[in-house]
Amino acid sequence: MTIIFVATWLIFLSTYESECPPDMAWVRAICMDRFEAPNQRGVKPLIMQSAKDGQKWCAARGKRLCTEVEWERACFATPKQACNNHRMWLEWDGRTVYLSSEIKRLWQGAASGAYSNCRTPSGIYDLRGNVEEWVVSKRGRDWPYALKGGWWAKTTPCWGVNDAHHPTFRLYETGFRCCSAAIDAILVRRIVALWEQATESTTLNGYSTYTIRTDSVGGTQVRSLADIFLSKPLGTRQCLKSPSRPEAINRPVVNNDHSHYTPGKPKI
Repeated sequence: MTIIFVATWLIFLSTYESECPPDMAWVRAICMDRFEAPNQRGVKPLIMQSAKDGQKWCAARGKRLCTEVEWERACFATPKQACNNHRMWLEWDGRTVYLSSEIKRLWQGAASGAYSNCRTPSGIYDLRGNVEEWVVSKRGRDWPYALKGGWWAKTTPCWGVNDAHHPTFRLYETGFRCCSAAIDAILVRRIVALWEQATESTTLNGYSTYTIRTDSVGGTQVRSLADIFLSKPLGTRQCLKSPSRPEAINRPVVNNDHSHYTPGKPKI
């Protein structure tokens, strides 16, 4: 989840209910492409893609490859029997498999979204079939990327993984989809409400510090904005706010220890 530390943007974003763009769906605080790249219904998914290809393609669109955990969370809501994962496996020769004619012969995929029931309740398609998808590996694996999901000739459970390949590996069934951080509109509104309740306490290097009393928000115990921003242990919390720069919310000061924080341009 990304929280933007700029007051005007917090207020602007708090008016929106949707966390994800129309071509993406919400999955536990992140947005995931509804279809395998190029993320277009009715279009053949990209194949012969390496993990490096996927990262570059997603980054060019302000996104990234999904992590293994994110992918699994979405996958468990997909019925495997409704997906394109029951085709007959065709033999191939490593000496010719990268030829366009051979790739065309081996292709048994479908246009994205063609299997209308192979979807999650939120509208993410083809996780259990069509093409294998590159993801960022869990810690402890040999390679930083792994392949997830069934493809047209293999049925794989959501927790199944192919982590045996270098990030530059590509084959006729390898593809990917992108993810990105989602803005939690509800949390943004709560932060704005908390900020409005803040009371000025002291001044530090020209910046006023604002403290929020212990309160209960949405069933979650919140001691200050810093608890939301930094997820630090409970205790005394303060946040810096410049009276002369109302558009900026600066980095929090924790337990009145100012040595580790310098007022300045907030990081987004």
